[in-house]
Amino acid sequence: MSYFGEVALGSSFPPFAALREQFGFVPKLFRAQALLPRVIEGEGELISAILFTNKALTRAVKECILLTLAAERGNTYCLNLHYEMLKLLGVTEQRLDHIVAETTNRQISHRQPGHPEIHIEARRERPSGHSPGHKGRSV
Repeated sequence: MSYFGEVALGSSFPPFAALREQFGFVPKLFRAQALLPRVIEGEGELISAILFTNKALTRAVKECILLTLAAERGNTYCLNLHYEMLKLLGVTEQRLDHIVAETTNRQISHRQPGHPEIHIEARRERPSGHSPGHKGRSV
């Protein structure tokens, strides 16, 4: 239950249309901010520029980084969002479970009170010339 009424921004609201195109739906995280459409527009521009474009890093690699950060921070909403997106990109559940388990194990064994750390490990496991969305591939 929300303390604020939801503002209907409509399906043609450009950030929502872009999110629906990329994710297949509009995450509730953005709908919850409907009282601040300019904030959603800014977030939409950042997400489009950073996540939805393939430049130095592929979309799958960026999603893996976000999955790792969500697991590290214990953010179950974002963890589930990025987990499902990576499945749609062709990453196996076995690989995703391994990424989450590795992050959780590192978090438990390496974290010291008062010293939060982020552990991201870059891996280059796929041969060159293969697409990152190929089913059964490691990312």
